Amino acid sequence: MMENKVLAVVAGNEITQKDLEDIINKYPEDRRMYLNTERGRKELLEQTIAFELFNKFGNEIGLDNTDEYKNTLNSLAKELLTQMSVQKILSDVTVTEEEVKKFYEDNKEQFMDKETVSAKHILVESEEAAKKIKEEIDNGSISFEDAAAKYSSCPSKEEGGNLGEFGRGMMVPEFENMAFSSEVGKVTDPVQTQFGYHLILVEKKNEPKEKSFDEVKDMVFGARDHFGIKPLYYINNEDFIAFSSEYKTLVKMIKDIKIDKDALQNYLSFQYTPNYKTLISEIKEVPNGTYFTIKDGNIEFKKYHEVKFNIKENITEKQVFNVISDSIEHHMIANVEVGTFLSGGIDSTIVTALAAKINPKIKSFSIGFDVEGYNELSVAKKTAEYLGIENIAINVSEQEYIKSLPSVAYYMDDPLADPSCVGIYLLSEEARKHVKVVLSGEGSDELFGGYNIYKEYYSLKPFDHLSEGIKEKTIY
Repeated sequence: MMENKVLAVVAGNEITQKDLEDIINKYPEDRRMYLNTERGRKELLEQTIAFELFNKFGNEIGLDNTDEYKNTLNSLAKELLTQMSVQKILSDVTVTEEEVKKFYEDNKEQFMDKETVSAKHILVESEEAAKKIKEEIDNGSISFEDAAAKYSSCPSKEEGGNLGEFGRGMMVPEFENMAFSSEVGKVTDPVQTQFGYHLILVEKKNEPKEKSFDEVKDMVFGARDHFGIKPLYYINNEDFIAFSSEYKTLVKMIKDIKIDKDALQNYLSFQYTPNYKTLISEIKEVPNGTYFTIKDGNIEFKKYHEVKFNIKENITEKQVFNVISDSIEHHMIANVEVGTFLSGGIDSTIVTALAAKINPKIKSFSIGFDVEGYNELSVAKKTAEYLGIENIAINVSEQEYIKSLPSVAYYMDDPLADPSCVGIYLLSEEARKHVKVVLSGEGSDELFGGYNIYKEYYSLKPFDHLSEGIKEKTIY
């Protein structure tokens, strides 16, 4: 039997090897991997010692006798009892074949193969150009596929304009309506969308089809959210299919780990891994807005949502304000306390200001660094004071920043070349002590073109008028 070694004594209380093991065993299996390393155990012991010291301090000053402590304790007790009750109920649940069949009969519309089409297209800038190309195709001068390769500005030109199979809600309305209403094998007249003018060739139509109970009873169904906010990774090989929200869990299932060289090149070029790949070749991401079914060892993916950008002119500030306000109002609806991240920037300030109108007692969280030019705590504090809300701030030293890197890399799974993710991790760690949910200004620059890189397309436009020879000399 292993000796239960005393690792530390705090205020007369011993922290033993067994105490540390018990704490580690309460964590999810993937987190235990790190905590069982020498560094992980050291950090956990430091945290446990700090916990004991804080506990001793709280007792000494009588915090356990305050109304705030008692109310918080009652709230935690209620939450814990609710979780245990749910677990108890679920553990006792059994589902009969008759109940499964009744659910199928009551929800047949959920087990339909939706209407889809398989089509190709050619995209050009003007209606006149589209008509000329259609005339060439109709008189047999050129095939649709060769015309796509020759004239189309869409990347699908490399595959003869092939768009594959798609359902309703996956294309812009004008394109979709024409594709689903046109005849198979006949090139359509030019269709105008926000991207230009399309010629569409529908090759196949699949009508809606109801699946029988026998087809679906042994089927596994899953999906990823509309925008891919929540990660979902999977492995699909000859031996098994596995899914996880963190791919560190899947790594343990792989016998021979290989790096995806294309994904690595993309990471070094774009600072992240696009196209739903990861740096490990066998692990992929389920695309956003996609559901999947598994039956007889085969997995099938289908899109249920495609983001559409409908260009609208003359959008007013009032309309933008209303949309942002509506979004924040909906995200404030929660059965737990909601806070906000607050920096010195306009994005988080707008989010915090609108959230404070809904909840004047909202807590805001800010982070600063001991590096000149990277500390906006004074601005965040002034903003919070102006709004009349609480601001909880942390200041991070260089040593604390560096010390956090292993944990950040561990939780991030695939690497992301964005140093701000360290700050977000540290700030989230602090916020978690006070609230369960936070709103932030993340993503605003992407939506509103806040980065200079988004201007590059227009700044490089003049080079289109230069000859290829001059371009090569200018670039190289």
